[in-house]
Amino acid sequence: MKAKIVFRDNVGSGYECLVSTSPSLAVPLRFGPVESDQYGIVRFSIEGLTPNTRYYAGLHQNGLPTSAPQCSFRTLPAGKAYSFDFMLASCANTGSTNSIFPSIVAEDPLFFIHMGDIHYRDETSTDPEDHIDNYDLALNASNQQDLYRNMPVWYMWDDHDYGPNDSDRTSPNRDASCEAFRRRVPLKDLVKSGITDEVFYKFEIGRVVFIMSDLRAERDPNNETDDENKTMMGFDQREWFKEELTKHPGKVICWMSSVPWVASSGSDTWASFQTERNIIANAIADAGVQDRFFVIAGDMHAVAVNDGTHSDYSDAQAGGFPVYQVAPLDRGNSTKGGPYTSGPFDNNNNQVGKIEITDNGGDTITVKFTGYEFTSGALSELTTHQFEAQL
Repeated sequence: MKAKIVFRDNVGSGYECLVSTSPSLAVPLRFGPVESDQYGIVRFSIEGLTPNTRYYAGLHQNGLPTSAPQCSFRTLPAGKAYSFDFMLASCANTGSTNSIFPSIVAEDPLFFIHMGDIHYRDETSTDPEDHIDNYDLALNASNQQDLYRNMPVWYMWDDHDYGPNDSDRTSPNRDASCEAFRRRVPLKDLVKSGITDEVFYKFEIGRVVFIMSDLRAERDPNNETDDENKTMMGFDQREWFKEELTKHPGKVICWMSSVPWVASSGSDTWASFQTERNIIANAIADAGVQDRFFVIAGDMHAVAVNDGTHSDYSDAQAGGFPVYQVAPLDRGNSTKGGPYTSGPFDNNNNQVGKIEITDNGGDTITVKFTGYEFTSGALSELTTHQFEAQL
């Protein structure tokens, strides 16, 4: 079993990663030495791990512990088909120390997907360092650290952590934001490599493909005329997305949209990009993946579910797919988009979702979504939805 571990420290050399099943790092496996990159990011490729096991990792330099905090993670189960669960949410106050973060850790999901607005600085600066400072307000906040250091986190920005409210490719911060993303979110899976390129990517867990769309860096302004020239994805990303729909037979596809997909109105939803939404919906229908496809979406400050009744915008009306709308980690409540078949639940501003994938190696995979609110120190169920994906 392999893993990739990333630390942030100083620019330097002689770094080692110590990995152990013990929190004290007793009898560790040692990897390295390696050098950091020019930004102080230290990467390790780890091998020889046991499947489905909790490990702890620490960073040493020249034989001594560094100040970089220790982290932990759980390895994937063995085999190509297996069951797992993950949690997901969006929208947290800048530097939040809310106790919802350690409550997510306590659920022990395999990983967490953050769907945008990790902070609300609405930064317009053209200096990448200012955007990096904003990330650090979240990454160094107590309680949030519990989450980021104890499980893999897959992240994509929305407007407030990319730039100002409802921001797009014309925002003066665009290039600085893209550079800061690469320096503070050191993913190796980004489709484009240029320092100011948009930041979309994909990853796979078991027989599920996750497509993480950047809907800001190449987005046209919301108020432009809605025609074939107007895009939220950008043309390169859209063509890549359409190709990905055809490349994964026998797998479920989860698409992350940082804004509501189901919407008939709203300036910052897909309702302002109906022509492109129709193009994407036709691509889903043409690929014939609607029976093994679901959407997770952020931005709205409430939990909601569309069971597929209202999610098909294709010309052929080939069939809808579930849309799971999640939710404010600790922002005030708001609703947008819809109609939904369950919710929106906007009575509490501490919300999170959980998705359980049940895969026994057959020709169906069960996808179960549960939305929660965090009250009185515990997660309470708001709504649930389940479907059988046909492979």
